[in-house]
Amino acid sequence: MTIDTSPRSDVELLRVLADGDWHSGARVAERLGISRSAVWKRLQVLEGRGLQVESQPGRGYRLVSALSLLDAARIHAAIPPPERGLVADVQVLARAGSTNSELLARLPAQGVACIAEEQSGGRGRRGRMWHSPVAENLYLSWAHREDTGAGALVGLSLAAGVAMAEWLARQGVPVQVKWPNDLLVGDAKLGGILVEMQGDAAGPCWVVIGVGLNVNMQRAPDLGQRWTSLRQELGAMQDRSRLAGELVGLLARLCEDFARQGFAAWHERYQRRDALRGRPVLLVDGEQRHEGTACGVDASGALEVETARGRRRYLSGEVSVRAADSGAG
Repeated sequence: MTIDTSPRSDVELLRVLADGDWHSGARVAERLGISRSAVWKRLQVLEGRGLQVESQPGRGYRLVSALSLLDAARIHAAIPPPERGLVADVQVLARAGSTNSELLARLPAQGVACIAEEQSGGRGRRGRMWHSPVAENLYLSWAHREDTGAGALVGLSLAAGVAMAEWLARQGVPVQVKWPNDLLVGDAKLGGILVEMQGDAAGPCWVVIGVGLNVNMQRAPDLGQRWTSLRQELGAMQDRSRLAGELVGLLARLCEDFARQGFAAWHERYQRRDALRGRPVLLVDGEQRHEGTACGVDASGALEVETARGRRRYLSGEVSVRAADSGAG
């Protein structure tokens, strides 16, 4: 288990304040070994990164909302025992550009996860930015080596969506998958999946599955679409370390099974979780826009749409899809 403990990461300050209780400036300064003015400056930085900090004379400082910080030991303990042997390392970072980029830059040993408290450059599909507030959600990536080539991984992002939707249903949250990589509760976005690959199309390659999951987020800037979080759906703050460990185990098992079975084994399960099936949709492909009715996906994971010109297939990575009847993104 690897964890970033760099003083400049401000993780130690977050650990002092994470309980949401009042802490005097003098006590905080003493615990961190810095001056009270340095404490104030660090708090200003944290506020600039989206955390709400309250201060009162005689009482000190507190976070308006308590945090569930990542804990390496508890993450490891939450990985289901059958999958622990598949996990070589879990890297817990205070801050990353994106967890996918961290793994792709190093191509580590097989079976490594990277989890960050915060992302400064989180990415969604087609290079879109992913809102990544400090210590509220999960920003997690899993690296897997596939020796038979990228062709064996067609439909992996859809299978990952199904696996996560089934896991979240066990948490008490009814989730559907919006092709090709979004997790929805109703028409509100709960999370997204970004699969990236490096290597040979016909030989050994690396696949990194990146997950952004809204866990404890209660407010956000205008994201251009409806969103929700596990905290909002379940009515209580969630343990991010437990969720991270379970998710690492889930992705490790998914990659092992998918390498043997391919998307065909997930096809029927996807259809049961399909957020678009039977709904009017608008497909955007460059300057081209097409309207039709979503008919599910075929055995390869391609989206099938009934249009005025007949049924058409759309492959992941070629189109964007929006539910025309609801405005969902």
